[in-house]
Amino acid sequence: YKEYIQSLKNSVLTAFYTPEAVASVIQRTLQASGVVPGRFLDPSAGTGVFISPLKDVPEITCFEKDKLTGRILSALYPDSKVIIDGFQTIQPYYNGYFDVVSSNIPFGDTRVYDRDFDRSGDPVRKGALNAVHNYFFLKGMDTLREGGIMAFITTSGVMDSPGNRPIREWLVNHAGLVSAVRLPGNLFTDAGTKVSSDLIVLQKNTRKSELTEKERNFIETRIISGGIHINNSYAGLDHIVHTSVSMGKNMYGQPTMNFIHEGGIGAISEHLRQLLAQDVGNHLDRKLYEENLSRPTVSTTLKTGPEIPSETTAVEHRQEMQEKSLLSTKPYEPTLNLFAAYADEEEAGAQVVES
Repeated sequence: YKEYIQSLKNSVLTAFYTPEAVASVIQRTLQASGVVPGRFLDPSAGTGVFISPLKDVPEITCFEKDKLTGRILSALYPDSKVIIDGFQTIQPYYNGYFDVVSSNIPFGDTRVYDRDFDRSGDPVRKGALNAVHNYFFLKGMDTLREGGIMAFITTSGVMDSPGNRPIREWLVNHAGLVSAVRLPGNLFTDAGTKVSSDLIVLQKNTRKSELTEKERNFIETRIISGGIHINNSYAGLDHIVHTSVSMGKNMYGQPTMNFIHEGGIGAISEHLRQLLAQDVGNHLDRKLYEENLSRPTVSTTLKTGPEIPSETTAVEHRQEMQEKSLLSTKPYEPTLNLFAAYADEEEAGAQVVES
């Protein structure tokens, strides 16, 4: 019981759960544009709002650090691979593996330990360990195959903070910027807070040779009245979902621009859909996405006799076997009673007392 309570306390300051309508708009808009993944990863899945809209996706993998939330997720989506642990525990085998990585990622100055990042000669990768949201971007990019799509909701600090300029530059040097949309500050009102956040969509492209104007704006910030830093992507306010704006303070007491949408979650979702669909239509490289799309590795051809596998088939078979060995065992099996977690802990405690 104490482990579950502590797990909840550890995540309460770094995570806010996304309204289902918003998560659905993101996934459905991408799929309508031809981004239909064979392999999907949610590195901070919560109770699964980012995977619930997915249809006919052969392989869905989720990480959820909170113990109780992870067990609920396992019960709700028994056909998905649910790892109840931090994203940093993902195996190197999954570098360059997924078609789409999408989530509402945690944020804050919480330090992450990743041995590969810590030993990296790249100062940006090593520095990303000091803030969990920066780490998720770079680690998520590692897990994408070439042409794959990243769609993260994250704190506005990723785009607005001058200190995060190296992170933004690293991202657009390794990926194409598809879309950046600022979400209204009242989106997470049900979570009991007003927090400024962005939807950032990137397409992995490590062979790109130059930056677009959109990407150069993404790197840079400007200072406006009141000493407020804001990303150059939002200079015209056209990519900010809002009906009104005012000057105020953020959750840390710093001056900020408060963007509010008074139309409710339905209107917010529709505004987001329009902006995202427009950007995907203009900036997604469909050829790059499709030419590297993951394919099923198990043949359905009827075998009628002994057959010596080709080298390609043998490689696929080894990959399949390695994958099964790495992720076939879930930390927890789904249970019919979602609150059995507490009962199990209490029963274990009682047995200790008796003994």
